[in-house]
Amino acid sequence: MNIQPSLRRFSIIPVLFFLTAPLCFSKSYSIQQVKIHARLLEDGSMDVSESRQYQFDGDYSFAYQRFPLAGPVSCEGFQVMENGDVYSEGNGGAPGTFRISKDGRHLEVRWFFRAIDESRTFTLRYRVRNAVYRYEDAALIHFQFIGMDWDRQTRRVDLTLTPPAPLAKTDLNAWLHGPLWGEYRINDQGAVQAWVSPLPSHTYFDIRALYPRSLFPRAPEKSGIIQKTVMNEEAEWAEQANRERREWKQKAGIRQKRLAAGRWVAVAVSVLALGLWGWLFHRYGRRPAFEPVPRMIPNPPDDTPPALVAYLLNNRRIFGPALTGTLLDLARRGYLVLREERTPGKGLLGKDREKIQYSWERRDKASKPRNDLIPYEKTLIRFLFDEIGEGTDRVEFTTLKKNQSKFSRFFQKWQKEVKKTAETRQWFDRSSIKGMHISLVVSFFLIVLIVPAIYFAEIWSVLLGAVGSLMLFLSVLIAHRTQEGEKLAGYWKAFYRYLKTRAFKQDEVSPLLENINASLIYGVTLGVPGKVIKDLASLIPQDQATHYVPWYVIHGHGTGGFAPQAFGESFSTMIATTASAMSTASGSGGGASGGAGGAGGGGGGAG
Repeated sequence: MNIQPSLRRFSIIPVLFFLTAPLCFSKSYSIQQVKIHARLLEDGSMDVSESRQYQFDGDYSFAYQRFPLAGPVSCEGFQVMENGDVYSEGNGGAPGTFRISKDGRHLEVRWFFRAIDESRTFTLRYRVRNAVYRYEDAALIHFQFIGMDWDRQTRRVDLTLTPPAPLAKTDLNAWLHGPLWGEYRINDQGAVQAWVSPLPSHTYFDIRALYPRSLFPRAPEKSGIIQKTVMNEEAEWAEQANRERREWKQKAGIRQKRLAAGRWVAVAVSVLALGLWGWLFHRYGRRPAFEPVPRMIPNPPDDTPPALVAYLLNNRRIFGPALTGTLLDLARRGYLVLREERTPGKGLLGKDREKIQYSWERRDKASKPRNDLIPYEKTLIRFLFDEIGEGTDRVEFTTLKKNQSKFSRFFQKWQKEVKKTAETRQWFDRSSIKGMHISLVVSFFLIVLIVPAIYFAEIWSVLLGAVGSLMLFLSVLIAHRTQEGEKLAGYWKAFYRYLKTRAFKQDEVSPLLENINASLIYGVTLGVPGKVIKDLASLIPQDQATHYVPWYVIHGHGTGGFAPQAFGESFSTMIATTASAMSTASGSGGGASGGAGGAGGGGGGAG
């Protein structure tokens, strides 16, 4: 049972918000599908219609596509459409409009809309000039329909290139360039149909084709014979592509075998790890039987020092409240004085407001024997006054806050001292701790194993991480207390429930006052809510503070004497201030070939 202040339990929330805020407010988009219909014209130009489906995650207001200005081809006559609605050209940036701009290297078409977490499909139409050239023996087109500048993967691309007039399959030669898994065919009308899924980012997709010259009587001409050169180049590229495709298929086959084996290994290792945890829990984690204890008791079960009680209840861990409880216990035993000073001051808007300052003071060194102190208590007093206080006998809380980093380093060492003392009590079964350590080693091994498993098992490596994380959590269930420790912890939990549920409000005040010091000190140590501590402190009768809590000195209270409600308020505030000062310390048709890129290309995006 980890009994800590409610503030500790919820302090992770702002941290998680800070870590996940960028994810909560980020936006992204993907390209689901692209359909391109291109029709060649007799003058060598080409009419292109591109329909691109975007999936927007977040708020988007525009998309754009760029075309290179350098090169033999040029693009003109742009239109933007969506579901049959034609966007108008303009410079205002209003939804339903588009604009064209140039930067010296690119021509950009940018269109405007409003999309929030939805799918939208836009169609861009344009004409490509000089797409086809006539040579002495054939007409040639080599055009990148999707260029390398796109930084998003496209899930699927479908492309159709239609000639000016129907022609037989045997009257043209066509080649597809792009990913090795891209495919194409030539239909009965002489149209080239190509597709690929997916098309990775920064990957072009183009077609090179040879047509009869007669199809393009008005196309621009170039001298020379082209057909033999193109056929030889494509044969060489096709041979290289086929070789790469065979290697790719071989690697894919090896990957599938590796993945199949890795999957079974990941499952087997995970099952064995969980079975090992079960065996460890059965052997080391079985709790001893002991007589039941009352659900609630009104007084601390014994005089175990606060820090050791925290060790007992928090599964051998020490947190900030253990240190605060130790300081209060040292004050109760006469080694320290806790001083509260109130002085007049001004608040917001000039209103009168008391200024409160807390400080710890060391009693005369000769007045109390040092041999009555536990080693970790001596260390705490020495650190507080000799290091933080620089040899003085008084340390203000503001000084503690200024030395939080030093306090943090000290706290790590102090925890070890407390644990060293607590281990002599033999409250925890040593064999169960051994079993917990074995389980922790296995869980860490599984988590580290994720790195090589990503290569061998890919997505199945997540199983190892999940089981490793689960074992990391379950490991703490193996360690348990001895029969004596379990019984004592049961009584301390009963006392904690008594305080937390405010059961003392139904009891007589006199017996409670006899143990008010212990109730306050252990209440703070156990992490009882501040409101409960305030109610406990308020039980002290009027003007009897020096009798019940002589170690808590109030100056300048402003009421003319001790007031129970005011003292409860002050004590609760002091605990909150102490927690703040120590916050850092406690922590808490063929196939595509690589080929060479043709004219065209460009890229695009959205925002």
